Amino acid sequence: MRDRASDQNDDWNQQWVPFASDLGLNVLVLDHGTNPGRVLLVDGVDGLHGHRTWPSLTDLTDQVSEALLASTVLNGHQPVVEDKRLRWSDAN
Repeated sequence: MRDRASDQNDDWNQQWVPFASDLGLNVLVLDHGTNPGRVLLVDGVDGLHGHRTWPSLTDLTDQVSEALLASTVLNGHQPVVEDKRLRWSDAN
């Protein structure tokens, strides 16, 4: 995933560690650079989505946990568990 993002986007930072992606080019990365510990959403085409960040991995997992337990929307998506797998459907 890193190669695809860096080929199409000059914003890729070598100090980002990717740890999750969707079926498209969106990648969650853990920043080990200018903001160590922050979680960023990076699109392989459009680059960094600065408005969709979390101060830490703990903050992200806490928000995901709360959304799952309360069945609430997180960043415009509703958590759904089917066949023991988590997926996020559009909340619209």
